[in-house]
Amino acid sequence: MADVGVCTETIYTTLYQGHLDVKARDCLRSRRPRRRRRNTDHSEAKHHPLGQFCTIHQRPTAATAGTEPGHWEGDLVIGARNASAVITLIERVSRYTRIVEMPNGYRADDTLAGLIEAFDEIPVSMRRSLTWDRGSEMTRWTDLALHLDLDVWFCDPHSPWQRGLNEHNNRLIRYWLPRGINLATTEALDRIRQAEHVLNHQPRRSLNWDTPYLLGRSCAMLGADRSTRRVGLKSPVTFDGLGGVVARRGRVWLTSDRNMHRWG
Repeated sequence: MADVGVCTETIYTTLYQGHLDVKARDCLRSRRPRRRRRNTDHSEAKHHPLGQFCTIHQRPTAATAGTEPGHWEGDLVIGARNASAVITLIERVSRYTRIVEMPNGYRADDTLAGLIEAFDEIPVSMRRSLTWDRGSEMTRWTDLALHLDLDVWFCDPHSPWQRGLNEHNNRLIRYWLPRGINLATTEALDRIRQAEHVLNHQPRRSLNWDTPYLLGRSCAMLGADRSTRRVGLKSPVTFDGLGGVVARRGRVWLTSDRNMHRWG
């Protein structure tokens, strides 16, 4: 009898239907006991819960290229039984991370309050834009934009790679906050603070072995003072003469501010 090939889809279908002597949870990396339904229609609904919004394709080139500080990516990390969550934010230039707990869930009001709490601790010069997915937790994005004078951009449906830095950061955060953990406990709060501290104070090769905390603080202190300070970015960043950032020979020189802003 000639060899008969079996496609990948047939294997998955047979596995999830229980025709094999093994459970899907035991052999799949995703550990899913059942298969998720796939929505083949990716077209936008006529009445989207977010209303009229700006897509990531309208985002300025400086934000997309990562050549201007103050542009953030954000998402949620969900806790056990979808009862609690944390907001994760990462700044695209410095890789500075903020994690905000939401022990009572992630409804639109909770998400709005958490984002305002996070950005209130960040200097105004570092609050230019936020990129998010199209989840219903952001239905009050207009209130966020008005309160913080912040541009909000939304990714395409089913396109997590458009927030690549945030997706990668969330995978790192899962080391401290594994799936199934109750994020409303005191232990979880300690883990959140530990994760935030490690991610912000660990030297990064992509930052020329600088830390997100120090680089983010340097970016936040742009503007008023004429003195300069060298910060090691792997890729040169160029701004206008008033912005205080000049790239010279592969290094970035930042114009610092006389006032010390609270950062993180």
